[in-house]
Amino acid sequence: MANNCMTSLSITSEEPITDEKHDAIVADIRDTIQYTGGDESCSEDDFIEYECDTRWAIPTEAIAALAKKHQVKVRALGREDGCGFVQVVCANAKGVVVQDDSIDYFF
Repeated sequence: MANNCMTSLSITSEEPITDEKHDAIVADIRDTIQYTGGDESCSEDDFIEYECDTRWAIPTEAIAALAKKHQVKVRALGREDGCGFVQVVCANAKGVVVQDDSIDYFF
């Protein structure tokens, strides 16, 4: 079993996120990003906040693909408590990763 990275996804859009688009985004998160857990903590017309565990670290390529496919901005913040690991990945609506920074394990 892989280590889990507790990940919070913030998804924003210039256009309102329809119910159909919302459901497609959440389904893609569950299929390509989520390892365990998974809970939508907030959803508005142009914003989705989703929390789940990812394997080891945030899958940067999957974040970029999600952003591009749905033309949304995605910010992922992941951490592994007790190990000192933190990672931030941000992708714009074109699927370009504009930030991928991490603080690696301290041991």
